[in-house]
Amino acid sequence: MIAFLGTLFLGVELGLGIAVVLSLLLVIFESAYPHTAVLGRLPGTHQYRNIKQYPRAERYDGIVMVRIDAPIYFANTQHVREKIEKYYERAQEELEKQQQPQQPKQVVRYIILEMGAVSHVDTSALHILSDLNSNYKSTRQIQVCLANPNKSVMHRLVLSGLVDEIGREHIFVSLQDAVEHCLHAMDEIEMSTRYDEDPHLTTAELEELMMGSKGEEPS
Repeated sequence: MIAFLGTLFLGVELGLGIAVVLSLLLVIFESAYPHTAVLGRLPGTHQYRNIKQYPRAERYDGIVMVRIDAPIYFANTQHVREKIEKYYERAQEELEKQQQPQQPKQVVRYIILEMGAVSHVDTSALHILSDLNSNYKSTRQIQVCLANPNKSVMHRLVLSGLVDEIGREHIFVSLQDAVEHCLHAMDEIEMSTRYDEDPHLTTAELEELMMGSKGEEPS
């Protein structure tokens, strides 16, 4: 449309030139401000989708699932970091609103980054991911997990030492594997907390209490 209007009113060369420049600017903008999304699980499936497009997609208390839809490099690292922080703060606010009196404080415990669309990471991206992991783990006791990194990204993560910083047990082939791991870990934390409150409870009693407080876990 831009090329058509430019050619119509300004001539062929100038119209096409304007269209090319605007196209380049658009590519640069999308690269510097890549699309990201909070994900939820479609009911009855293992498929995870953008909660803005699928408002009924299920989310899990204590877990934030974020998809990054572009390579991460020096031009967009700060934007990606700010988006992740924004999603975390929003999830924590929602947990606080749901908080019932006399219940233990609910907090975000895991941030899962779905990296299937991240084709490349540069040194700046590795530094940002390392800083994010260190900050969340040391100041907020939040574990960062990575899901579905491709071969070249995984190679960079290994060479940089970031795999060991995050923990190999927190890097997963699929988002579903990551979610199941986090849910299981949170169940163990809750069981441990309840046992500390009442050491006389048996394992079966602990599991029954947890199922009663959570309801049936989605399959």
